[in-house]
Amino acid sequence: MKVTAVPYSSTGKAISDFGGGHVNLVGITASSGAGLIPKRATPIANTSNMPISKKLIAFKGLPTAKEAGAKPISFPRWIGVHPNTPDAIADETSDKIGILLKQKSIKRLLKKIGEEIIFSPRAKAAAQYKDIVTKMTSAVSLLKKK
Repeated sequence: MKVTAVPYSSTGKAISDFGGGHVNLVGITASSGAGLIPKRATPIANTSNMPISKKLIAFKGLPTAKEAGAKPISFPRWIGVHPNTPDAIADETSDKIGILLKQKSIKRLLKKIGEEIIFSPRAKAAAQYKDIVTKMTSAVSLLKKK
């Protein structure tokens, strides 16, 4: 089997190429993939270390990366600040986003649109980011011809 890894700058571009038949396999979040299943895609693994939402019935029984003997990877969606932003302001922004996501009106809105938000404060997110870079680098090396 020939595998060519194609990094995308956005989920939208990856989905577009997948839908157009330009790529045969795509790594995306469950909420993004749900719209493709069962008509355009077959889920093959939950690469995350988080359980699949009960709303995503098409993913029921999907094996996890850990069950397949691999390290799980969570694909985050980032809310960030400019790299030159002082840490104190970045921390305050993170704290305020965390508070905002706890508001009843925001929770109701997210429930209506079917999104599940798992928020990580800035310090925890930074550690998770370093971990995902390591794991992705390892995963890409598995696709390279030896």
